[in-house]
Amino acid sequence: MFSKFLPSSIAICGLLIQFLTRSAVIAAQTLNEPGVDITDDQLNATYTHLTGFEGCASWQIRAIVQAFWDAAAVLNRNEIKGAIDWNSAAATEFLGAPFSQPLYNTIQGLYTHAATFEPSVISWPTDFLINTRCDDPRARCPCNIPTDTFAYTSNSGGSNNNGPMINFCPRFFLQSSLSNAKAAMHNSPPETKFNLALWSNQAETFLHEIFHIRPVASSPPNAQVRDLWIFLEGEQTWEPAYGAYYAKILSRVRDNAGIWVLQNAENLMYFAMSSYYASLEGYPSRPFAVDRPVGNPQARSYSTFYFENNTLHIQNRSDFSASAYTIPPASSTCGLDTDESSATITFVETSATFAADADYPATYQSSLNSWRSTCLPTGLTSPPQASASAAVEAFCQDSRIAGKVLSNETPYVDLPYAAEGVKGLLQLMVSWGAQNCGGWATLDTSTCKSMLTNVLETCKGAPGNVTTNCVVYSYHITESEKPDPSIPEEYIDRGEFSCIDTDTSDIGGASSSLAGTCTCSWSSNPSNFESYDKPSGVAKCSDITDVPNGGQIGQPQKRSLGRLWAG
Repeated sequence: MFSKFLPSSIAICGLLIQFLTRSAVIAAQTLNEPGVDITDDQLNATYTHLTGFEGCASWQIRAIVQAFWDAAAVLNRNEIKGAIDWNSAAATEFLGAPFSQPLYNTIQGLYTHAATFEPSVISWPTDFLINTRCDDPRARCPCNIPTDTFAYTSNSGGSNNNGPMINFCPRFFLQSSLSNAKAAMHNSPPETKFNLALWSNQAETFLHEIFHIRPVASSPPNAQVRDLWIFLEGEQTWEPAYGAYYAKILSRVRDNAGIWVLQNAENLMYFAMSSYYASLEGYPSRPFAVDRPVGNPQARSYSTFYFENNTLHIQNRSDFSASAYTIPPASSTCGLDTDESSATITFVETSATFAADADYPATYQSSLNSWRSTCLPTGLTSPPQASASAAVEAFCQDSRIAGKVLSNETPYVDLPYAAEGVKGLLQLMVSWGAQNCGGWATLDTSTCKSMLTNVLETCKGAPGNVTTNCVVYSYHITESEKPDPSIPEEYIDRGEFSCIDTDTSDIGGASSSLAGTCTCSWSSNPSNFESYDKPSGVAKCSDITDVPNGGQIGQPQKRSLGRLWAG
């Protein structure tokens, strides 16, 4: 009789021993600090939560697992999973504080719950598994249009257990690891280390994707975490509210505050990561969200929100029923769809009040004013302040400056002035915020004088720059002996113009809309690329030495720190 129950008794004892062993290991387990390299044991043990790795090489598996441990370590910091400081800059700029106060408990609960999905060093039958792939089963990585898709998530369809799946695209592996990003930023100048957009790394991408998985962040009654989309007026196209700048804009929506950030993976990710970065180098306050979107969007502009009749208009990608739009099929777009099971994605237009600086607590306003007026030294020769003051007066009254419209299409204007006692020229410049800002701004004389004078006084004569509402005011000394009045203002100090054949190998190859085009840049700003149709009569892109007349197409391909940036 006893022997009849022996197998089951042994099985139960085995499970009990495994449970006790697991409990002991977990009790002793501590997550690494974010950015600390995982050990081989940790690499081989994380199958307890990540499984499959279809199409992934061994070096890719290590990068993915490292990103998982880093993301989990960030989530498990007490200021994120346990006690959010709702007065912090990160909570204000990404979680909608103080306007989201009715949802503080819900938002905190989301992070507390998400932090439980951490890697473990021993397997258990009840472990939550995430199917991990590199073979692009939804064909979302290559595409017929320019895209910067790093990864995508589906809540079903994993080949091992039909559970959630994250696919990592080739561009994910071009990103820095968190440890490399930390090292690079530690040795970077302030204008780099305090720009959140430049911290981009694999841990950020992993954290963004894991928020899309329903059991992680969307347990009832929370809505599913998606990527919210916004409407580009005039072009009749849709863009994702993606990147630090758009996430900050989204958190300034006062009506139903908190609802939007709870549904947007970028906001959830950036709050956690910026809170962690603040503990390392200080809070990365840039890019600045302007008081409201500046003007209506332009073609290829980064400003895809529009402001009309004192109302911010947003297109919310959600499950609401009212809709007249759908996302194009996957064969023609690399969208960031996170719910592969639905045939169409619906949209609904909403209008909301946009929070201005004055609507925030005095402490945040003070911090914001301090960040915006901080001198970021250029490290170049200092001009005499008296000569600089006279040059500022002349510069701001110049007809080429007053009334000038700056945008991504006309990014900057700089003019040279002779400076007494200095060999060289005093170069004054106003420029647009480039990849971090959208819309445009019209320059006026009084603001120009005020801001450049602020540079003089704050930087105490040292070359530097200050930013307000996405317009950067700066000056420095150049090597030139005298200005050349024959050079158009748009080309002053830009260096040589050169082009190469546009690389479409990872965006559709010969079938890409950019196949056969030229990618060009100025030597003074090699990280800013524009695509042009190849002019007739030109055999090779390398033969082009000046900006082609017309023919500019697509969005700029912006590269920074060796990585492609989403446009």
